[in-house]
Amino acid sequence: MADLKPLHKKIIEQVEFYFSDSNLPNDKFLQSEAAKDPEGYINIAIIASFKRMQVLTTDLQEVVNALKTSEFFIFDENFTKLKRRTSLPEVSTSKLRTVYVEGLPENSTLDSVKEHLNKYGEIKMVKFKKGKPSAFIEFATEKQTTDFIGQTVSIEEKPLVIVSLTNYINNQRDEKKNMKAQKRPKSETDDKSEQKEGDESKAKKVREERKIQRVDGVLVKFLGATNSMNVLSIKKSFSTYGKVAFVELHRDAVDGVIRFEEPAGAQAILAASPEGKITIEGAELKLSLVQGEEENSYWQKALSSIKRTTNKFNRSHKSYKFSKRRGGGRKRH
Repeated sequence: MADLKPLHKKIIEQVEFYFSDSNLPNDKFLQSEAAKDPEGYINIAIIASFKRMQVLTTDLQEVVNALKTSEFFIFDENFTKLKRRTSLPEVSTSKLRTVYVEGLPENSTLDSVKEHLNKYGEIKMVKFKKGKPSAFIEFATEKQTTDFIGQTVSIEEKPLVIVSLTNYINNQRDEKKNMKAQKRPKSETDDKSEQKEGDESKAKKVREERKIQRVDGVLVKFLGATNSMNVLSIKKSFSTYGKVAFVELHRDAVDGVIRFEEPAGAQAILAASPEGKITIEGAELKLSLVQGEEENSYWQKALSSIKRTTNKFNRSHKSYKFSKRRGGGRKRH
């Protein structure tokens, strides 16, 4: 892929990942789409509609042109569908080819990790662990994985901690066992204290939610978030432009909505990105103001969710108070 355009290279890498030994066996959606076709083909338009693909390009023909150069796929006669050239292996070696790496720079991206570590072998997958400067990295062969584990590797003069996925899983299991063993049995006093604290926390949350009212012009939609980002890191990055009331990060961690407390916050971030793009944590995000029907829909869902939370709390709190009044039984005389 040395002579390919940078965009075509990224398209091929992304789609080859979708159909890889690592992803496809666990991707129920792609499996269901392949099952609809007698020969197991999947419509390229479906692949191009994925959010990570939309970040790269919205031009379907550009996607097709890029994938035509990949030897990983075969196509139907009209180049509208594709599938893997080879069948999935009966036994997956993905776990044996994967390592856990800790100590990556906070602003690491998929491209930056590959750029630093590609010299140790062909990287098939990078999956960041949310909230931590670490990632699971899968190499093409077991030998590359074994060789990499034995290396002393640093990024920006900071040494990395590298362990096999098997050892990582075993360590996590041992830590959970130790934590469970260290927990002392709870007394009745502990339970009552925790119940009281929990009620006070819930009550505070409900009081805060009740104050939320619709304010137009405070919603900014973003697209292009990476796996290393989370709600807290996004909120911190955007707080420099205005007070952020809430961050909604969707399940696939690619897009979401930022709700500022005042319209000035939304105006400030959009003014700082005149082309509708801004770089946050090393990733280029596409920004747009949420307005019209999309804005109405957001507030309807948000206010409805707040109402459900309030009602649920009121019911549970009332039930708890009633059970306390009743006590545990009759008094003996």
